[in-house]
Amino acid sequence: MKKRNPVAVLLLPIVTLGIYYIYWLYITRKELVSRNGDDRSIPRVTILFLPTLLLVGVAMLMFLLSFSGTSSTIVTALSVLVGSACVLGMLVIPLWWMWKYCQVVIAVTHDSTQLYVLYVVIAWLFGLLPVWMLIVQLSLNKVADAGVAAGQLPPHDFEHPAPTQV
Repeated sequence: MKKRNPVAVLLLPIVTLGIYYIYWLYITRKELVSRNGDDRSIPRVTILFLPTLLLVGVAMLMFLLSFSGTSSTIVTALSVLVGSACVLGMLVIPLWWMWKYCQVVIAVTHDSTQLYVLYVVIAWLFGLLPVWMLIVQLSLNKVADAGVAAGQLPPHDFEHPAPTQV
């Protein structure tokens, strides 16, 4: 695990308009999976984009169908059906993904905090996602500190490369 500056984790998602959040999820997922030893414990971050990509693809398809002479009733019905499924997916997939993510964070950090409940309350109800990220990063920093204190350097820490054996 790599120790990250809590202030940066709190402010960068705001400054970068959410781009750092995606990067942070990608990097911490990679660290957690390598620490946990099971690549399937947390799905890949790209799965979070699937409903949006599907919605864009369906919108393009419906646009093309509207010019092909297909009945407008069929195009409208298909648009509503697939669009509703995509919107539902945009709600369900992130909640499911975060459930998996939080379970691995709790397993790695041995933290008794209910991170998933905090995620739903802080990030979804109050819209304060950087605060939730800060809470998780503080837990991950404790693991990183414990690893450095025990002489175990994180595998992806480029600032402190592991010593080579001669």
